[in-house]
Amino acid sequence: TPLLTDVLCSALDLRSRAVPNEDVAEVLASVADPAALPSLERALWWQPEWDEYHQLAVKCVWAIAAIGDEAAKTILRDAAQTGPQVVREMAESKLSEYGH
Repeated sequence: TPLLTDVLCSALDLRSRAVPNEDVAEVLASVADPAALPSLERALWWQPEWDEYHQLAVKCVWAIAAIGDEAAKTILRDAAQTGPQVVREMAESKLSEYGH
C-alpha cells in the first residue's frame, strides 16, 4: 500500500488535467493511508479552472475523512470553515459522522 500511495500522491501533485485527479482521490479514499494527507490537502485547496463545481475538492474531503485521524479531522475543520460552499457542506457532513 505505501508504494501505491506514493504513486497516487505523485500523480495528484502533478496538478495536471491529464491526470484523472478525481479517480486518484477516490482510490486514495479506498486506501485510507495517512501518508496521503499532505497531497490530499494540497489538492483540496487547488482550484483547477476546469473544475467549476469543486468535484475534486469534494472527493478529497471523502478521502481525508476516510483516513479519519486527528490530522485529517483538522483539515476537515479548516475546509468546513473556509472552503467553497459545497466543500464546506461535505466537510461538515463528514465531521458530523465523527460526532463533532
